[in-house]
Amino acid sequence: MLLQSFMEAMQNRDIEVCASMLHEDFIYIEETTMETRDEWLEATAVMFESSYYTPTEWEATARFETKDMGAIEYTAEKNGHRQMISRVPL
Repeated sequence: MLLQSFMEAMQNRDIEVCASMLHEDFIYIEETTMETRDEWLEATAVMFESSYYTPTEWEATARFETKDMGAIEYTAEKNGHRQMISRVPL
């Protein structure tokens, strides 16, 4: 499934696979920020190089996917605290 493949690419820090999965009109929105596909890929590549990025700590707790959208919920550790994170790609 697409969500699983994307999550694996994120865990493997594989920016090329991530890029290949994103639509050219992809927009990333988080709280009060918005990034284009290129901005998100650039920021994600920098994040992949960062020591604070620990995708192996991710634990998927829920997934839902149709042909047009998906949702994933996972827990991750950041700064010593576990957080529940929800993502909804359309």
